[in-house]
Amino acid sequence: MIKFILWIIGLFTYSFSFSQNIKFSAFLNNTPLIFNKDIPFEGSFIRIEVFKIYISNIEFTYQDGSIFNENDSYHLIDLVNSKNDKLFITYSKEGIKQLSFDIGIDSTTNQIGAQSGDLDPLKGMYWTWQSGYIHFKIEGCSPLCSSPKNKFAFHIGGFQYPFNTVQHVVLQENSASDITVEIKLDDFFRSVKLDEITNVMSPSSKAMLIAEEFKHVFEIKND
Repeated sequence: MIKFILWIIGLFTYSFSFSQNIKFSAFLNNTPLIFNKDIPFEGSFIRIEVFKIYISNIEFTYQDGSIFNENDSYHLIDLVNSKNDKLFITYSKEGIKQLSFDIGIDSTTNQIGAQSGDLDPLKGMYWTWQSGYIHFKIEGCSPLCSSPKNKFAFHIGGFQYPFNTVQHVVLQENSASDITVEIKLDDFFRSVKLDEITNVMSPSSKAMLIAEEFKHVFEIKND
């Protein structure tokens, strides 16, 4: 009987001992994004210098119908730094059918205030207790911008009504291997209209519109 119990425990442990890797990769003009470089776009160019995203509340739905929710699921993805564009989720298992996550930090965590790890204010993604965490940040320049030195800066955050900009993303996954999430920025910049909006740095109606557009940039890479 003891051997049987140990076998059951071992089987359960094995089934959730798989480590799932998720890599985030940005694209502009349908090519891999090279940061701090002029990328042709709409007859002009865009140069992206800063690109950080909070990915939280990661959930896997498996082929067998079971669900995995990561505990303390807060990850800061820095697309400019190749060392910080990947996630390693332990205690997962193979056979993922669907990946979902939030862009940003939930209201409960925001109300706690500044924390440590990826939530450390020294990461440059925190305003104040009242405004909370910046959910995602994109900075750069383009001749399309009418701002001084053609700069644009979108620091999108806000966790309180009516400017709760946290967005939920659901992606279908059919691969049994590591996951690559591609971030396609072409339609995002077309919708933002850099000739009209170049600077959003606080919770607002403009931040809401940009956040809603941004949730559509994520796709699972199909091998």
